[in-house]
Amino acid sequence: MALSKLLQMKWEDYKTEFECDDGLRDIYVLETSVSDWQILVDFFRSGVYEYSCSIGGEEAVLPISVKEMFDGEYEFRPLLAVKAGAVILNCHFFIEEEIEFDLDPCEITNEFHAEQVFAFMRQVGQVLNKEVILTPESYQSYIIFKFSPSIGQIKYIPCEA
Repeated sequence: MALSKLLQMKWEDYKTEFECDDGLRDIYVLETSVSDWQILVDFFRSGVYEYSCSIGGEEAVLPISVKEMFDGEYEFRPLLAVKAGAVILNCHFFIEEEIEFDLDPCEITNEFHAEQVFAFMRQVGQVLNKEVILTPESYQSYIIFKFSPSIGQIKYIPCEA
């Protein structure tokens, strides 16, 4: 059964959250550490998701140690592009205290694409045992979707009009 159907969500109820509006959507894991980053990078290396890495715009191998990414050993921080089905999620190694992915809402054209994003959020949350939120670009306080490991589900939080 589809993830959104398990959560009682209908595409018609939330598809406007993915309208093309010249902005990205962000997926955050907050209150993280280098250890959390390392767990997540090792998870990606396990092959669950296809990914590529670039540093300064050049194709690169994903560094083994996440710590060196934050210790200033690189002139540019790596960019990790993860494929969640048809959707590309870009991970930016901005700061140790939060893991951030961005996605282009124009890539979410149907329920199946949204389910791929939800499945990604759920897996990241389970691997790290942390909440994962989806928000408008750079707007952490406006949560659209949230995965809580204690509940094990994605919750849709529609904006109150």
